Amino acid sequence: MMEMCIELQDLDGVVYREFRFKFGMQDTLDHLNGVIESTWNIAQKYQELFSEDGRKLIGFGEDSLQSLGLKHRSKVIFRHARLGTWSEYLAPSEQSLLIKQSHVQKALEDSGFLIVYASFWSTVERYYQSNDEIRGQNAKCVKAKRYNIFFPEVSQR
Repeated sequence: MMEMCIELQDLDGVVYREFRFKFGMQDTLDHLNGVIESTWNIAQKYQELFSEDGRKLIGFGEDSLQSLGLKHRSKVIFRHARLGTWSEYLAPSEQSLLIKQSHVQKALEDSGFLIVYASFWSTVERYYQSNDEIRGQNAKCVKAKRYNIFFPEVSQR
């Protein structure tokens, strides 16, 4: 048996959650992905796994954990694949806040990102509160632009 610590981290190495799990000597990368999915409800396609030394764990699903260099008391670092999207969400953008909100936040929500990094919700709430007035103005602007695109003959009168 191999007991491993699995940590949920962000890009700066901050640990948000962790758990320990016992794997058999022949357990595979697919099994590790399944354990993470059942624990944190994050699909395998959104899982990025790293060894303690920062090496990305890449292999075929049937590859044994030992063949990937993992052993008893190894630490596996899990990062959600949408961490870059979160950075985009926080970064100032010239695009409309309305567009930013609809596309980026939907990608974060659909991938389970805000479930696994639950503490990030407070940032989302602050973003909404501080930008309510701007979003209202942008919504009117976007609606007017959309009307001009689809009905140019009416808007020229």
